Amino acid sequence: EPTTVLIHEIQGTGPVAALDGQTVTVQAVVTSLFESNDALDGFFIQEEDAQVDADPATSEAVFVFCRFGDGCPPGLAVGDLVTVTGEVTEFSGMSQIDTGSGSITIDSVGNTLPTATTVLLPAPGSTEAEATFENIEGMVVTIAGKLVASEYFNLGRFGEIVLTADARSEQFTDANSPDVAGYA
Repeated sequence: EPTTVLIHEIQGTGPVAALDGQTVTVQAVVTSLFESNDALDGFFIQEEDAQVDADPATSEAVFVFCRFGDGCPPGLAVGDLVTVTGEVTEFSGMSQIDTGSGSITIDSVGNTLPTATTVLLPAPGSTEAEATFENIEGMVVTIAGKLVASEYFNLGRFGEIVLTADARSEQFTDANSPDVAGYA
């Protein structure tokens, strides 16, 4: 039998979902949809503001994997309140609920999205380390301060963009001729 839980109970405070491998049921608001080959592949859900815990070390959101569009309900939209049952798993360093043997029910539509969490920069650790942003994994966020596009090589191919806080990062060769000793 699935256990009814809140998302922060699934996420826990560590780098891996606290309920990894368990079948759970959660109710939360859809915050974004993700397609693969023009089919809904999954979506993020986040707890309503009234359900949020007071622990800043736990995320209030999780990805729901629909098994390549087979399990996502038709007409699912951002702002829908859904009840999801499935197995908690980790995939590529991200917690998710796999609904392969579970279910997704749309309970209501047009709900207010959860309040965005403000992210302060510089980050407390390397922005390339998964643990740095584990506590806001999958959540609706807003960045405090100015961001500058530093790199957009993968934008068209993967939808990735590198952003830097306040101003572009400068390299030694921006103001100097290449020099091994000077670069060091």
